[in-house]
Amino acid sequence: MFSQKPSKRAGLSVFKPARENGFGIRVLVVAAVLSVFEARRLMQAGAAGVFLKQNPPNLLVDAIRSVMGGQPYIDPALRDYLRSDAEPRNSPETLPSRQYAVLSAVMEGLANKEIAARVHISEALVKATLQQLFEKHGVRTRSQLIRIGLEQTFQQLW
Repeated sequence: MFSQKPSKRAGLSVFKPARENGFGIRVLVVAAVLSVFEARRLMQAGAAGVFLKQNPPNLLVDAIRSVMGGQPYIDPALRDYLRSDAEPRNSPETLPSRQYAVLSAVMEGLANKEIAARVHISEALVKATLQQLFEKHGVRTRSQLIRIGLEQTFQQLW
């Protein structure tokens, strides 16, 4: 049992030894939350694909088939960012539309259930999207996320 949470870098450590020892494995990384930066590092390290858990099961089957067929798989939520050379900025206007909609609703003070109804997604996907936003902005709470959103909004006005 770990006395503390394992490092996110721990997943990267499997690729180099596997390659050096001649293992021809294809790894599909499945994660609840994964930043664009982390996904890019995993793909560069040798992952055959990255998949976010909030997707429907049939998409996971497609991802597995793609990787097993020798094709790389990049989660649709990360695909556009990973194809571009630029890292996305952490400002509201550059967030994916679902993240922007969830952030806007949080800033209005809506609860997860209300956000799910407004954005037409499940509450589980609202929670996963909030985790992505927390990770992206380096915060741990809704209040901190709202503060970041307000600061960025004010910076845009000036």
